[in-house]
Amino acid sequence: MSEALKEKPRFTVKAEGDFTNWALASFPGIGNGNEKISAEHKHTKENGVEVERTYVRNISNGDVVLVHVGSALISDIGEYDNGRYAIYICKCGWQGEMQWQEYTCRGLGIYDASNHLNTSAAKISFNGSQTTSEYYPMIMIKDNKKGVTHFFETEPLSGWYFEIGISEGSLYVEANSAFICNDGWQKILKPGDEYISGETISGCVSGGLSDAVRLLNDFKRERWSKRAVSPMVIFNDYMNCLWANPDYAKLLPLIDAAADAGCEVFCIDDGWYESGRAGDHLGDWTPCDSRFEPLGFKGITDCIKRRNMIPGVWLEMESCSSESDVYKELNDCLLTRNGVIVGGSRAFLDFRKEKVREYTMRAVERLYELGVRYIKNDYNHNLTVGCDGGDSLSEGYARHRAAFLSFIDELREKFPELIIESCSSGAMRADFYFLRHTDLQSVSDQEYYYNNPSIIAGALSCIPPERCGFWSYPYPLKYEDREKDIDGIIINGSCEETVFNMINSMLGVMVLSGHIDKCDSKNAALIAEAVSVYKKYRADLSSSSPVYITKPLKIGESGAMAAGLKTDGGTLMAVWKINSGEMLVTLDIDKDLGKNVKLIYPLSLSTDFRFKDGTLDIVMKDYNCARLFWISD
Repeated sequence: MSEALKEKPRFTVKAEGDFTNWALASFPGIGNGNEKISAEHKHTKENGVEVERTYVRNISNGDVVLVHVGSALISDIGEYDNGRYAIYICKCGWQGEMQWQEYTCRGLGIYDASNHLNTSAAKISFNGSQTTSEYYPMIMIKDNKKGVTHFFETEPLSGWYFEIGISEGSLYVEANSAFICNDGWQKILKPGDEYISGETISGCVSGGLSDAVRLLNDFKRERWSKRAVSPMVIFNDYMNCLWANPDYAKLLPLIDAAADAGCEVFCIDDGWYESGRAGDHLGDWTPCDSRFEPLGFKGITDCIKRRNMIPGVWLEMESCSSESDVYKELNDCLLTRNGVIVGGSRAFLDFRKEKVREYTMRAVERLYELGVRYIKNDYNHNLTVGCDGGDSLSEGYARHRAAFLSFIDELREKFPELIIESCSSGAMRADFYFLRHTDLQSVSDQEYYYNNPSIIAGALSCIPPERCGFWSYPYPLKYEDREKDIDGIIINGSCEETVFNMINSMLGVMVLSGHIDKCDSKNAALIAEAVSVYKKYRADLSSSSPVYITKPLKIGESGAMAAGLKTDGGTLMAVWKINSGEMLVTLDIDKDLGKNVKLIYPLSLSTDFRFKDGTLDIVMKDYNCARLFWISD
């Protein structure tokens, strides 16, 4: 928030009349010319963060077609000066999530070009249902002159839109999720009807990005589901492991290995509900007992429980394949666009329809009766511009999204013990306003362990660490080898690779995979050691905030990077050396983090390091190498 507004108390702005040309609400000139709306912009402050919404009501006797409702317009951020500001945009992509990019104003195309209306604004937007598949809906602007950082995050109701520009010589930011120019959104208001915009949160803090994230995390934690779920150690059999092809013979040794390592949840990923290729009967959520002969599916979940782990399964509640029974049975309950089913062979169920809600609730009930207490809910397909059932395609999807989230809330109320992980081909739908209805988010589908630190560093700035599910997959079976006989494949069993993998998951929720059933005793001990260390500090994750000792590397870059979590008792710091032959890694440790540095993982491997006068030197011999330290006073 601008300096001028930062300390303002709560306020509400009200206005009435013809707002055709107003920035926060507009409608086209149709009808008899007597259309009127009232617009109320509410601004509150929660936990130091500014919260803004716009409420628009039709106060005329005829219909009004809204085409633009902004949730926030923050002006007077500061006088335009290209060198004064660093603007941070969070770029995302499949297997390359949360990659922060830094720009100058001119680098984004923002420049003072006219003494009339300046049109050189930068626009960062998305339309579609995978709301974070291109960008995360957050912007940060660091004012180098004042030493402050402004932050803005907006709620996607369907698409979302940011605009950064110059008005009267000063920077401004507009945020909305209702704009015809972005995704064709429009909303018809009948006389007396009201439209409520998405929410935008913003703020201004002294310092840099870490300081802004600390304030955002505190806000998000207060807003998140109040149900307390401590971060658990999860084993999921998908990534670099079974690749959606589970069966009795493959699962039993993995269940034993996961339990021996200290895992608390064992999640069976895709493939448990059909005998053929994964995805052919997507939506038919009935366990395929023939896959798990001689025990059957319940026999497998019983094995998991006997090893003191919580059974879990993978679902994709909103999707069904054209070969599935539910596709045929609920064909009139699929999302359409202009009357045609959306998605081709992978369709979407419409959660505005009661039959869909009842069907999915019954499916979860059956799984619950079989002992399942953990669901990884995936979403692997982007709806793009929207669906029927609204005043526009975009508004139609907004209604579906709201209906699905209300279903998740009903599910959690009915089954309070059920833990729900959100996934969307990794983090393609990871906006805060969706995630707060769930327990945690799978952060990536990245398959190469040395690419994960870059994603981890970015994710910690968007999602509180106790909600971030980070993969570790020692002894990986590569995707291209997934159909081969595993006994004939040489799987890398390097101790340093195992350590690197385990550290990847130790700054969030630990999600373990890989063929750990093939581990030798030394690597098995390294995995168990990491789990044991993690359990000692995981309770502190929910009050921690990320710190960046170095600038994070981008995916594909080589070198050293360090990031961590600051807690009340000290700072957990992960150090990674990625694709580099340099043996010595030197880090400058801020004195505010502490004066003492000790290695906490791995203790079973030798590590040569020295800390003196705020400088940490570490000898890291392997090309890819990682260590975990604790910094304290």
